Amino acid sequence: MDRQSFVQNAAQKYNGARSSLSGWFSTAQGAYVLGWELAQFDSAVEDVFGFRAVQIGLPEVDFLRQNRIPFRFSLALEPGASLAADPLQLPLASQSVDLVVLPHVLESHEHPHEVLRETERVLMPEGQVVISGFNSGSLWRMRQMFARKSEEAPWNLKFIGLLRLRDWLRVLGFELNGGKFGCYAPPFEQKLWLERFGFMEKAGARWWPIAGGLYVVRAVKRTHGMRLITPTWRQERARRRALAAPIPQKTNGHARNRHG
Repeated sequence: MDRQSFVQNAAQKYNGARSSLSGWFSTAQGAYVLGWELAQFDSAVEDVFGFRAVQIGLPEVDFLRQNRIPFRFSLALEPGASLAADPLQLPLASQSVDLVVLPHVLESHEHPHEVLRETERVLMPEGQVVISGFNSGSLWRMRQMFARKSEEAPWNLKFIGLLRLRDWLRVLGFELNGGKFGCYAPPFEQKLWLERFGFMEKAGARWWPIAGGLYVVRAVKRTHGMRLITPTWRQERARRRALAAPIPQKTNGHARNRHG
């Protein structure tokens, strides 16, 4: 594939979608979604360790705030990111990052599968990725179906079903190791109505768990055929022990220790 997402029009389109989503988070509806998402990201990243972690997109929100990796940074085309870049062309070395978080990145980009492929490239073996997205089998998807073409985020995003995302991850060698659906209340714009339907959070998680408005999943990069390389100092120690061991010798058909 010819990766030309850095041309001006494509970059502006992606940047516009992301900026619109960031602004939507300041509304009552967006705050409802963001509050739930942050709680899930906090839980997903707090036990991931390593040396480098990167958040792609939405630099105004710290989705890595509960992670303890020493070097954490954000990457996006929006102002405020530590590193300005398109997620389709990450300026990072292969196998150099231990954790990548993608808050709504895939549904904002023209080539979500290629973004995942680029994420796989920069992740270390056994590195992890955390992804959030709108559930295509929810009331939020129904609301999107009736949205006007002129409406902005989140209704102009391309919702990606979890089954489809799981297939993409599997093809790239990822294995899901955690995830959760949430935001079961209908997508009301008023805070009052969202609060009135707050009872649906517990009821939805129990009775229709896959119908939440959003999902957050975590996957680990599996590298098949890996072989553990023993440090050279261990090899040298094992060799010396083997040389120092007594060698049995035969005398008149019987084994005798040379030191005996």
